[in-house]
Amino acid sequence: MGAGAQLHPGTKLGDGVFFGPGALALNDNWPEVGKDGWEFPGEGKYTVVVEDGASIGAGAILLPGVRIGKGALVAAGAVCTRSVPPGATFQRNAYVAPGRPSNWRERRMRFVQC
Repeated sequence: MGAGAQLHPGTKLGDGVFFGPGALALNDNWPEVGKDGWEFPGEGKYTVVVEDGASIGAGAILLPGVRIGKGALVAAGAVCTRSVPPGATFQRNAYVAPGRPSNWRERRMRFVQC
């Protein structure tokens, strides 16, 4: 979880998820001043689901009803209004194909390790 990231109630994160600084997972399609609470989708259901190994970039916004597939990437600053299939990349407001290279984790770790 990056600094300033917000997971609103009803968000489910899988294992090994990267959730960047300032990223948001929202839970209400119709926010309004003075509204009491939020709309819970029901027992065992979630407003936003981020599956195992997905990466959510800094400042990305996930709107209610979105499912981010296993290993998918939502780019920094993207406003994600629809679900992203496993392994796909979502950049700004459009899909980018093809997805990440199969060795993206190893390539990323070269720059992270000290």
